Amino acid sequence: MAERLRELTTTYFKVWNSHDQAGIEALHSEKSTLKDWNAEHGPTRADVAKGIAGIWKDVPTIKIEIVDLFTSVTNTCVASIRVIVDAATTLKVTDVIEYDDAGLVVRLDAYVAQPKPKVLFVLGGPGAGKGTQCAKIVEEFSDWAHISAGDCLRAERQDPNSKDGELIEQIIKEGKIVPVAITVKLLQKAMVASKKSCFLIDGFPRNLDNVTGWKENVGELGAQVCGVLYYEAKEDELEKRLLSRGETSGRSDDNIDSIRKRFKTYISETMPIIDEYKAKNLVYTVDGMPPADEVWKVTQGIVRQVEAMPPM
Repeated sequence: MAERLRELTTTYFKVWNSHDQAGIEALHSEKSTLKDWNAEHGPTRADVAKGIAGIWKDVPTIKIEIVDLFTSVTNTCVASIRVIVDAATTLKVTDVIEYDDAGLVVRLDAYVAQPKPKVLFVLGGPGAGKGTQCAKIVEEFSDWAHISAGDCLRAERQDPNSKDGELIEQIIKEGKIVPVAITVKLLQKAMVASKKSCFLIDGFPRNLDNVTGWKENVGELGAQVCGVLYYEAKEDELEKRLLSRGETSGRSDDNIDSIRKRFKTYISETMPIIDEYKAKNLVYTVDGMPPADEVWKVTQGIVRQVEAMPPM
């Protein structure tokens, strides 16, 4: 059964690529339907063939490549395919093909896979200019959203209707660390709400446990991590910036003792993350010492480079 379904499906796509309307009609049962990403064709095989011929006419360069085939105990084959529209556009599609006992297609449902969101983790010492650069990216590039892990946690804590908010409040009061699964869940919630396709995740991951939590809860199927946007700056310069900011920010942690403690924590917990992603050639290092406008020129180039990455 499994081998027969594979042969039938391989033949089907071979004929499909030949753009043979009569040939494709002959592979469908008399009462057959095809649901593709544009329309529903049926309820006869002539309707199906006409609909497919319409696709060939609209997109004459279209071609299908089989990635993998999965069969079931019923007369159904699930085909993971690449639909090559043209030199610049390839769609990932899943076709669910149901056959009758004679080996003819009764129904074919096509589902276009949505591209995975692209993610850049934004890291750097306190005062390195991450927030300034993220704001510029969002202003300049319309597909990007800036999501702060800290802001997500604060917003959830302040939501009176959130069970997670109550739990977060209790955990923080007890001086414990919020479980990474909750933080990742809130990041994903913010990503969906933004309706964007590219994300700057700021303030996360903070340690290697966060990296593991992201992999376990999001993984490669949930997002394409394009790397780490890392703003590098010297400790003495960061101290100057934060002390200057503290004069107007009203933040209680913008004082010399807190600044040095934060920097020490950053070095001990965040640098191992940089090292891990460097080993994969996924760190984009930016010198955060020059004026913001100069740093922005480098940042722009990196964002364009990430946008140009092919989907995975």
